Amino acid sequence: MYKTIRFPNFRLKALTLSYDDANRQDKRLISIMKEHGLKGTFNINSGAYGGQFTGEETGRMSRQEAIELYSNCENVEVAIHGFGHFSLTNVSSEALINDIVTDRKDLEKTYNRVVKGMAYAYSDYNDEVVQLLKTMGIDYARTG
Repeated sequence: MYKTIRFPNFRLKALTLSYDDANRQDKRLISIMKEHGLKGTFNINSGAYGGQFTGEETGRMSRQEAIELYSNCENVEVAIHGFGHFSLTNVSSEALINDIVTDRKDLEKTYNRVVKGMAYAYSDYNDEVVQLLKTMGIDYARTG
């Protein structure tokens, strides 16, 4: 049987906005989105806020900047991008599970919301990754 997906008000199409890595440009982007009534998903790797590991300027927000921005926006969904932001097809299943669970727990605690989606770091995935994510309660994942 053919099943048609419907969006609010029975629309057949939807626009989605999705951004990665907690970049400083997100501040301006979110203000534009608010102005035009748009919503979006921001995929954050909670283990790699700006300069967290290297001490270098990366263009990413600090943890505190990200908390202040994403916590105060009702038009923003927060999603997983991998704690370590590494390719999920090049690690063991145990490392993959640890990376995703660590990121999810940190994001849920930090932003006080349930996190059910993600973006694959480097757009890298395979059938095993998809199956493991399903068992962890991840509702959707996307490539870049």
